[in-house]
Order: sequence, then structure tokens, then C-alpha cells
Amino acid sequence: MDKFQICKLKGRSNWTVWKLQIESNLQYHDFEGVLTGTLSEPDALPAEATNQQKKDHEASCKLFKKANGYAVTLLSTTVEDEPLQLILMFKTAREMWSKLQISYEQKSEQRLEHLYLELLEYKKDASDAVATHITKLQKRWIELNEESMRIDSCALSQTLLIMRILSTLPDEYFDFRTT
Repeated sequence: MDKFQICKLKGRSNWTVWKLQIESNLQYHDFEGVLTGTLSEPDALPAEATNQQKKDHEASCKLFKKANGYAVTLLSTTVEDEPLQLILMFKTAREMWSKLQISYEQKSEQRLEHLYLELLEYKKDASDAVATHITKLQKRWIELNEESMRIDSCALSQTLLIMRILSTLPDEYFDFRTT
């Protein structure tokens, strides 16, 4: 797991996959806090700080500098020219991440509607194996469920996914569907 293969961010078309890869990579290195803001540059110490406080502050500064540097490098080297232009002026990974999220994540209600339609209108690609087909439906359902939780604090029923999978299976699975 020392080497990660991260696709380059082109734009909205591959944002979800790229975002997952970046978040996973930073989580693996325990640096995801620089994106969320839970790991930030420490405030300056007061003049009367103890030696222990100075040591702790120095360690915190070093950790932030390392995590931010890694994340900035990761973000800036895994994007194509258009997304790169959006983040060039920022100094921290948090600022870059926020700009990319604003640019590539759809407005909540639009995204939720789009995800519902995508799940309900999805049909099995003839070249896909059934396992691949189910995985694609599961991915759409997970995205829809996450968005629904974020907007409405409402979890979708697993039954919705199961019914959608069953309704999209090819005719040769008729016996399985009816069972």
C-alpha cells in the first residue's frame, strides 16, 4: 500500500472517484485533517509559554507543515490544467479542497434529484457481468444515501437498493427475481 495510483481530476466527470482516492490517501497517512480543518496551523504561543508548551507547539507546527505540504503536493499534482487554475493561488490544502468542492459538487437539491433519477433509470449494460452491474447500482445507492443523509438527515431503506437490483436483472434471472 506504499504506492497509490490516483487518476487526474479532469472536472465534475471524475470528481467522485478522484475525491475518494485523495481522501483515502490522506487518511492512510493520517493527514485527512488538513482537508477538514481538524488539523490546522497552531496559533502563536504567548510569551510566557512553558518549555513543554513550546515543545508541543513546535511538534504541532511540524505535523501541520508536513501534512499540509503532502496534501498540497498531492492535490496540485493529481489535477489537470483546468482544476489546477482554480487552486493555484491558495497556500493551504484546506483552501484548495474547499475551492474544488465548491466548483465540482453540485448544489444539494439538484444533486439529490440527479442521483435519484440515475438510480431509478439505470439499466444493465449488456457487456457488464451481473456482479459489476450490482456494484454500479450499489455505488449509486451509496451516493444517493449519503446525499440524502446530508440534506434531509434521512437514511434510505436497503429495500430500495434490493428492489432496484432485482428489477434490473436480465430475463435469465427471472426465477431468482421471483424467489
